[in-house]
Amino acid sequence: MTTYPESLIPPRERLVGWLARLYKHGFTTTTGGNLSFIDNDGVLYITPSGGDKAIVPPSNILICRPGRDTFEGPTNIAPSMEWKLHTGAYKARLGCKAVLHAHSMALIAFSLARDTGPVSSRHFHSSNDTGMNHAGVPGKLMYW
Repeated sequence: MTTYPESLIPPRERLVGWLARLYKHGFTTTTGGNLSFIDNDGVLYITPSGGDKAIVPPSNILICRPGRDTFEGPTNIAPSMEWKLHTGAYKARLGCKAVLHAHSMALIAFSLARDTGPVSSRHFHSSNDTGMNHAGVPGKLMYW
């Protein structure tokens, strides 16, 4: 099998590939979570709302161009309902290039346990700067 540098893979296909790997490794469930990234031109690519995240076709990835708040993509598909969380994270963290809102089984169990102890990279294979929202509702903007 031929592998290509990631930069040569079209953005929608790249996002779908990342999502499939996250699902394969248990970092998200079929319908839980969402993923976005911003390319070097400032274009936002984001997963659609609902549906099986294990099999998102590249054509269903939505695009938001810089300076706009509308999305390009199939007319019957909406962007993730947490798109404002994603764009808020990009504004709050200027160097940020990707946002993953995951619903992994480990994080769900952690939140259900109501454990408010410290979270670090050894728990969830993420950065040491992990933010959690124990009481929020989908789409609510909360920054850490």
